[in-house]
Amino acid sequence: MEKYIHENFNKLPIPILANKLGIDVIELCKTLRKKGYIRDLQPSELQFIKENLNKMPVDEIKDKLGMTKSQLNQIRQRYGLVKKMRNTHEYTEEEVINKTRWLIEEKLKLEVDDLLPKKITGELFQENKLFAVLSFAETKKKSDSYYKYFSAVAFLLCKSYPDFFKPFQFAYSPDTINYFKKGKRYYFREVLWVLENKLGLNIDMISEFSTLNSFLTRKDLDLYGLGYHLYKNLFESKKQMLMELMKFCMSDEVILKTHTRYLRQELINQGIDVSKCFLNGCTIQDDIEIHHIVPQKAKQLVRFNINETNNLIPLCKNHHVIAGRVNWKQFLNIEKASWRQRLMGLIGDNFEADVSASLAANVADATGLNAQVQSGMLGAENKY
Repeated sequence: MEKYIHENFNKLPIPILANKLGIDVIELCKTLRKKGYIRDLQPSELQFIKENLNKMPVDEIKDKLGMTKSQLNQIRQRYGLVKKMRNTHEYTEEEVINKTRWLIEEKLKLEVDDLLPKKITGELFQENKLFAVLSFAETKKKSDSYYKYFSAVAFLLCKSYPDFFKPFQFAYSPDTINYFKKGKRYYFREVLWVLENKLGLNIDMISEFSTLNSFLTRKDLDLYGLGYHLYKNLFESKKQMLMELMKFCMSDEVILKTHTRYLRQELINQGIDVSKCFLNGCTIQDDIEIHHIVPQKAKQLVRFNINETNNLIPLCKNHHVIAGRVNWKQFLNIEKASWRQRLMGLIGDNFEADVSASLAANVADATGLNAQVQSGMLGAENKY
């Protein structure tokens, strides 16, 4: 490599030289600076600094570039890249997620799979000087009704890879057992999530599965953090756990969840991403719910299938609550294909005024609604 560099350094741009050598441009710049070929800051290096300051520790950037701390600080000051020390509450969730993903994927080069929860620890964050990231997670999870029972690492990984991990997969915090002690249904909910999302099993067949010795083996439950060490605190035996699990699957809660899963699949079939909130600009990607634009309570009042896809929209919990305040009758006068965009307009920047008008309309129309239903006026148009 050194011979090739010596022969071609004055002929080829550094990015082309790196490509010919099959190495990263930043790695080549580090080598060239060490060998005395370059002294000035290269465009690729400046770009690397700017792109990575929000996710990599400064010392890591310094080592990647082969610079001294003083050299890097001078560059940051010259180009306005120096940030004042910040308190934990000044960080954003996006910054913390970027740093977590950098640690997992770039620094530690760990695979994002079901074995990751057994490998990643708080010590690895500390060793890589991500103290602020852990501190952010510790603070943030305390105000979350779900994550407060689990570790900071669990919070970070679940936020960084939504829908792939659940917090109980990671090393427990002292409070984790208290989450499950709130009631057996909390344990059953997580078991069903594992069955569907990790083991690929249809919970409608759970009674048949329970007759198999190979169903929910110790290694299955241990891998996903739901093993004997946990269920021994809730059940006398695995047999009892399975019997109660089957009863739980007959509950209204599970039946409703099965219905919601069907609605999600219907939206997916229409090319709609149900892993995130439909509202433009909303970054929430967990606990996404399916909202009926014309509510289910109105299914006897309208002449169309309340579960058809034009009437469905994926929303985060906050926007689901807001959407539920909208006067749904106004949608009956416009084409169904435009319902989602109309709803987005109502819960966007101008939502306050729209909702006030909608709520006023609800009150004004309350008396006339029954009369309309009696005469069969609602949803009578052929286009619905």
